[in-house]
Amino acid sequence: MTEGEDAPRAVGRTPDGLGDRTLLGVLWSLAEAWGGKAFALVVVFLLARLLDAEAFGLVALSLATIAFMQLLVDMGFAQALVQREDLEPEHTEAAFWANQVVGAALAAIVLAAASPLADLLSEPELAPVLRVLSSLFVIGALGSVPRALLERELEFRALALRSLAGIVLGGIVGVAMAVAGFGLWSLVGQHVVYETVGLALIWRASSWRPQRRFSWRHWRELAGFGVHVFGLEVVNYAKEESHPLLIGLFLTPVALGFYTLAEQLTDALAYLLVAATGPVALPVFSRLQGDLARFRDVFYRATRIAASVAVPVFVVVAALAPEIVAFLFGEKWEETGPLLRVLAIAGVVNVLTLFRGPVLTAMGKPSWRLYQSLLSATLHGV
Repeated sequence: MTEGEDAPRAVGRTPDGLGDRTLLGVLWSLAEAWGGKAFALVVVFLLARLLDAEAFGLVALSLATIAFMQLLVDMGFAQALVQREDLEPEHTEAAFWANQVVGAALAAIVLAAASPLADLLSEPELAPVLRVLSSLFVIGALGSVPRALLERELEFRALALRSLAGIVLGGIVGVAMAVAGFGLWSLVGQHVVYETVGLALIWRASSWRPQRRFSWRHWRELAGFGVHVFGLEVVNYAKEESHPLLIGLFLTPVALGFYTLAEQLTDALAYLLVAATGPVALPVFSRLQGDLARFRDVFYRATRIAASVAVPVFVVVAALAPEIVAFLFGEKWEETGPLLRVLAIAGVVNVLTLFRGPVLTAMGKPSWRLYQSLLSATLHGV
């Protein structure tokens, strides 16, 4: 692939009707949250009844390992495509082909390292799980650019339907496999089906198709923005998402299983209440970056609404966490109760800072967001 010779064709935004399209995007995101996450909670309930904590822990450890490496696949290019005002076709193609190379390389690395890593952790069942989940690198690389373009144009109907279909089909496969006695493989099957269905629907919804060309100049333009987003994602992973990996490495898969259930419950609750607006926030704020007064007003109103909805619920969950776990999942999961309480309290803080990241990214200041996150991580470690 060589530098494209065609004249750049800017892929602009459509400023008209932003309010209506934003409302429609929020409604579709809410449909995804309230429908998909409600169904996902039912699936978690059934799988927790059918499987033990060790199965949850082993799969969570594998996914935590994959999730850290998946940060390398996109390198912040997806957010750069959403934020950029003067997007050209060469930008999307540069991002797409770079993603394919990195995704394939990471899949190969995990395939080669699966057995040594399993031996190191004395968990022989980990190796085959990692080999199967290595396919997620390729799936993620194929879907990153068309998904970003749909987000850019506020096409949240397609994104919501993609997520809903993946959650439903993945959940059905996972529960069916658990009933059939496949154990931890039911959780693996659930994740692979979810990602595969999502990829198929993303490509069906998107009219964009890559051309066989690669522009280093356009890649560098995206990389200048994306490197700060990538750095931020690494810091955020270390600060907020590395807990499963650390628990799995230094404790036991059983302990990780208890933590994973608590985390899934709080994540689902947060998404049902407020986080559904997250996918809409970046493209909306990006479109308002030239109107600071309107930008500020939308930010303050969104934060107030999110806090008024979610904070009281998290407070109640924190107060009644052991009772909630005992009622929903039974005595075998009682150690999840105290963990759920801690994560619910943390959820209050997360709600109050929900839109901070999208605001800084939309302003074209991902470096500010990175520095703020580095400072926060440093203070957390003191």
